[in-house]
Amino acid sequence: MRNRSVQTTVIICLMVIFITLYATGKRSASSPSAGGTVLSSPTDHNPGASGAASPDAEKSDPAFSFTAGSVTLTLRENNLEEKLKSLPMKALRDETKILGEDADTFSGSALRTVDYGGFTLVLMAPRDALDNFWIIQMTATDGAVRTAGGIAVGDTLQALLEKYPEAEAVKWDPGLYKYTLPGGDDLNEIVFNLAEDRVTKITMTYILP
Repeated sequence: MRNRSVQTTVIICLMVIFITLYATGKRSASSPSAGGTVLSSPTDHNPGASGAASPDAEKSDPAFSFTAGSVTLTLRENNLEEKLKSLPMKALRDETKILGEDADTFSGSALRTVDYGGFTLVLMAPRDALDNFWIIQMTATDGAVRTAGGIAVGDTLQALLEKYPEAEAVKWDPGLYKYTLPGGDDLNEIVFNLAEDRVTKITMTYILP
C-alpha cells in the first residue's frame, strides 16, 4: 500500500506540474513562463501512443545547450550515458520512476532525474524503449555550467540581455526572463530567474507538442 501511495503521489505531482505549465503556456503572449521548481516551462504534454515518445534527436538545437567542462548537453538529445559519465561532477541522486496506470498516456513511460547538486537533468523514455532516455529539461542553480550563449548563474542582467537580446521579461514577475529562438518552433525555451539583477537559476525545457 505504501509503495502505491508513493507512486500515486509522484504521478499526481507530475500531472499537476504539466497542467500548470500548460495553462501558463496559453498566457505566453502576455505572461511568459513562470519557472517552476521541477519543470519550469509551459507545455501541452501529449506523448502519443507510445507514451513520452522520443523527439527526433536530429532536431535538437545547440542553442539550447549547457556546457560543463568539455561536455555539452542539448535538449532532446538521447544516447546520453557516455556523456553523463564524462561530466566533471558527481551525481548526488539518480532516480528513475516508471509511471503507473494513473498517468494515463504516460503510463509505462520512465521519468529519470539526475541531480548533480547545482545542475539537474530530467530525462524521459517511452514505454517501448525504456533504455532510450532523452533530455526534456535541464536546470542550473550554480555557475558550474554555461548556456550556449555563454550565460551562467551569477551573471548580471546586463550580460544576459547582451547575450540574449530577444529574452522577454515576464510582465507579472520582473525576476523572470524567457527566451525562445526567434523564428523557431517554440518547442525549446530558456527561463532565467534573477534576483538583484543577477541570474540565480537557468532552466531549459523541451515542450512536448
